[in-house]
Amino acid sequence: MRLDGTSIDTAGERHGLARFIARHERALIVLWLAGCAGLLAVMAVWGLYFNGAERVVDAWDERWVARLDAAEALLETRQFERALSELEQVDADCPATFVKHRLDKQRERSLTLLGQCYAALDKKAKARATFERLVAFDPRNYANHFARAEALRAIGDGDAREAYEQVLAIHPTHLPSVAALMDMAFDAGNYAPVVAQFERYLDAWLLARIRVQCGERSVALEVPVDGLAHTLEAAFEVPEGWNGALEIVSGGYQTRVERLELEAPLYAGGQQRAAPTLLEGAQAWTAVDTALDGSGAPREMTRTSALRSPPVALASGAARVRLRIRLFKSVSDEMWTQARKAYANRLEHDLWRRVEERAARGGCLEAGSVFLDE
Repeated sequence: MRLDGTSIDTAGERHGLARFIARHERALIVLWLAGCAGLLAVMAVWGLYFNGAERVVDAWDERWVARLDAAEALLETRQFERALSELEQVDADCPATFVKHRLDKQRERSLTLLGQCYAALDKKAKARATFERLVAFDPRNYANHFARAEALRAIGDGDAREAYEQVLAIHPTHLPSVAALMDMAFDAGNYAPVVAQFERYLDAWLLARIRVQCGERSVALEVPVDGLAHTLEAAFEVPEGWNGALEIVSGGYQTRVERLELEAPLYAGGQQRAAPTLLEGAQAWTAVDTALDGSGAPREMTRTSALRSPPVALASGAARVRLRIRLFKSVSDEMWTQARKAYANRLEHDLWRRVEERAARGGCLEAGSVFLDE
């Protein structure tokens, strides 16, 4: 019923629509196909347009990155004036303004190289300003703070110490920054900061993942890297009759195993477990180098420290591993010598003996000094 009181003949209207479709069926089909073809053509043109634009952008980006590579080569060969001219032009054409960009690392490299070039040419004010821009570009990147600290130290700027501290505020175990602060204090004959920095480094929180391996079987454990003994345990299934050498892959950290115990499984109906397999004392392990990643699979160009046991026979297999182990942060020979002399000059011989138990010279210099996702 309409508002004016007349009735609505819906059946008639549907019948009329059906007659219209039947009468113009072929034309409607042609119209439908033409519409689909037009839509596909629009989508194709749209895609070609934007992909073409993207290719133009990529070509432009590749061009300035190639210029950046060329400028870096000039800088490495100490052609500072030519490198500076190219780097200033790259910075003018593609300035580092927005960190969330797919070429943000190249823009950071551009600023780093430009700052290094200014420093090499003794343009101290410009070098400092450029590294300030680098830090402002991404203040959460400890590498930017470290590049600034190294440049400030090279030009004799007094703010270098603070810049290294900003690195450690983000990355407390960054070994090059720790070494630089110790070196600066030691050269100045100021031994108290050397002692404080060394102990701060040893105490800095760092967790390393190690792997205990019996042939193809392995278990991962997380160990604090502080030079102190930690006891850990985990389920570790090793089949009956296994025999061979155990390995502990430590990811580059100096490692001392004080005790390893493999507990035999308890079977249903059994009265007691078989006696555990024990390896006690650091002398039971031999240091080896192996090219393994965290899963135990081979990986090229990576050397990780490992410890290997003498051959053991597990007649009953194993169900659990208990491990008492120490992991040490990497310490260079120079850091060790500076720390030992600083403690001696402060007559803190007893304290040095306690600290010495937590420190070990050597180790992979990258262990703990870079983030795992780099």
